[in-house]
Amino acid sequence: MQLDTSLRLANVALEFGTDDLEVKTEIEAMFKESENLLEEVIVRGQIQNEISKDFPASIIAKSLANTQHGLRILVKAGEENQKIKDLLDYAINSILIVSPN
Repeated sequence: MQLDTSLRLANVALEFGTDDLEVKTEIEAMFKESENLLEEVIVRGQIQNEISKDFPASIIAKSLANTQHGLRILVKAGEENQKIKDLLDYAINSILIVSPN
């Protein structure tokens, strides 16, 4: 999904919320598609003991999808690249299993 499309989707979601059933259904489907893709990757990572099993893959996927949407908004708002990278690193590192040395 392109950056502008994602931002438009976020704007529509904020503007209409649950007031318009057709818009609500379309937005849920688009968000669910990205969450499903993330969830597939997370499940594989959990099976390989690379990603934490402290939470279900579906919850981690939803959290990462929300982070992704938020980061896109920050990019569009002109946030510094290093801060975006730091936030992304935090999101990824928070779900990884760290092996003791």
